[in-house]
Amino acid sequence: MRVKCDFVTNSSSSSFIAWGIWTDEDTLKKQLKKKFDIYKRKQNWIVSKNDEFEAFTEFINEYFDKNSLETKRRFGYNDILIGKLVTKMRDNETLLDFKIGVVNSLRESGLDIKLEEIQFIEEYWIDS
Repeated sequence: MRVKCDFVTNSSSSSFIAWGIWTDEDTLKKQLKKKFDIYKRKQNWIVSKNDEFEAFTEFINEYFDKNSLETKRRFGYNDILIGKLVTKMRDNETLLDFKIGVVNSLRESGLDIKLEEIQFIEEYWIDS
């Protein structure tokens, strides 16, 4: 019998490998409060305290996707990862150019970010 010892991914695992920022829900809600309120009105949502996590997660996914950014968060946790996946880097693009593009996308999204704040994010978790 042969045993496979390599890393194996399946549908119950997630990973996020990007250049971007870590933030938390409270900070992001303060920065995007007006936009989130408009989003809820457009959706005709009356969000209860129990639905707030799901509603805000859906909002940030759609909101940052408009600027080619990915967001990831784990249910029950306050941290939010926002960035551009490393797979989006073009062959002729330098790392500096890519990071500048990430900063510009974050700024276009309404976040006041400096180049020095961009970091390499590599996260993996199992959804169980």
